[in-house]
Amino acid sequence: MVMDFLVPKAQLYKISGHVSGGPNAPSPSAVGISLAFQTLTGGSAFIQMSQTYDPATGNFEMRNIVWFSYRTGTAIAPTFTRRASRTRPAGTR
Repeated sequence: MVMDFLVPKAQLYKISGHVSGGPNAPSPSAVGISLAFQTLTGGSAFIQMSQTYDPATGNFEMRNIVWFSYRTGTAIAPTFTRRASRTRPAGTR
């Protein structure tokens, strides 16, 4: 048995945007942006695409996305602040 398929070349898209740290706050130093979609069986799945992110501006871009209905998700790396502390004996201030 021989089968031939004709598969048209898919048009690729770009998703771009901006991640903000909030009013008067810098953009996060690292983010991970994923795309979620519904599978043919009704479940959901996520894909993490290659992306560019500029922490100085907060701008991100994902290229070569095949057309589909997606939801986006963002994971932002937590920022830890180290504080110096002194140990004091109990009962002192």
